[in-house]
Amino acid sequence: MSILVAGLVFGWRSSQPKIFTAAALVNVVPARAQEAKDVTQEDALFASESYAELATTRPLLARTAASLTPPLSVQEIEQRVKVATKSAGYIDVSATAPTPTAASALAQALSQGLVDDVASRQAGQTTQLLRPVEAQVTDLEARLTSLPQTDPRRETLRLQYEALVQNAAETQLRPVDRLSVVTPADAPNVPTSPRPTRDAALAFLTALVLNSELAVLLVRVGDRFTGDDVAATIGSEIDLPVLAEVPQGDDEQILEAFNSLRTNLMFMQSPGRIHTVAVLGGGSEVGKTFVATNLAKSVGLLEVPVILVDGDLRRPAVHERLGTTRSPGLTDMLGGKDVSARPVPDAPSLQVLPAGSPTPDPVRLLASAEFKGFIDSLQWAGMVVFDSPPVGPFADAIAIGLRCDAAILVVDARRARRRHLRRVMASLRQAAVPLVGVVVNRTPPPAVYSYYRRTSEEPEVSIVR
Repeated sequence: MSILVAGLVFGWRSSQPKIFTAAALVNVVPARAQEAKDVTQEDALFASESYAELATTRPLLARTAASLTPPLSVQEIEQRVKVATKSAGYIDVSATAPTPTAASALAQALSQGLVDDVASRQAGQTTQLLRPVEAQVTDLEARLTSLPQTDPRRETLRLQYEALVQNAAETQLRPVDRLSVVTPADAPNVPTSPRPTRDAALAFLTALVLNSELAVLLVRVGDRFTGDDVAATIGSEIDLPVLAEVPQGDDEQILEAFNSLRTNLMFMQSPGRIHTVAVLGGGSEVGKTFVATNLAKSVGLLEVPVILVDGDLRRPAVHERLGTTRSPGLTDMLGGKDVSARPVPDAPSLQVLPAGSPTPDPVRLLASAEFKGFIDSLQWAGMVVFDSPPVGPFADAIAIGLRCDAAILVVDARRARRRHLRRVMASLRQAAVPLVGVVVNRTPPPAVYSYYRRTSEEPEVSIVR
């Protein structure tokens, strides 16, 4: 696409008429500089800017237009010329035209016209100053001619006459601002516009950046799971059955979703009874602890003994959700201490075993014979639910999943990305983790309100968020 855009720009710019540019440099010498007086840079810059503005006045442009062959209109010259102060004491006069000769002629005519106009203005000012002096000189000459040589008034008139003549001479010789063309206009044979190669290169780079950003955007948008049935799309992507869709709804809708998950797990066709379940997630914010905690509470509603074990030994959260302490817990038990699961006050059939004291090597503990022995000792429980760390950065989750009868993967419907989910699934399948299904969390609320309603005979249960 970028090459195509560059080719189109190159062809389009090549078809444009050529434009050549010529520039002349005009020097401005203030009057004070000719009197050997100090001229500041600000004074020189002010003079240059003043005469640069004079060069763009319509009367001067009209005289320049009339001097050209063939003549141009004032509007055409206004579009083609550019006058700017290059630095203190210099004015840059540039002009564009279809040919180098025409560009040079226009820039030279305008710059020379500026010089001539300023000189004419200066001469006019001198003439105005001399006119009254010359009238007085003429009057004195007539009076001196009419008086006899012996008349005593002649001396006074003679002195006045000489003073006026000297004043006229000083006026004629007084310094004025001088402008001169120091660099005549000359246009190179290479057009300044169009520049097909340069413009095509810029178009290629610009299109490359825009196309790259567009490609990234399309990948990010295309990597999301969208559509009316996000859960089904996710299940199809990773080739796993969707055991439950946990909506962003009220507690009753969420409870119904966990009851469905509980039913699917308990009556799932498998080689043996599903006794231990590992709740896995591809990231830290997908809601795996939320799913593990509420699944355990849902199973407990059937008055089946349930144990919830916090296997996330790096960043445990189960104890915070259930309002208990982190230790003593799993790590302390595996270390040889006498630790047992604790009952949850609002769920009589549920017991929780928190993560326990921090350990420097969680993988070693979860892969140890002690951990396997701990799981074997829980055969009396109806179900054991393990919360786990995220899959990917560490091997903790895989170590837990391999020890359990079944593993379920929690996927966030809002944040899930196809490529990341594929990597997670590849890692789990390579390790032969017994995945039985997926729980899609944070799905849109159902359009029709849930059929489920808690009856007065059912125990009231609150969702642990």
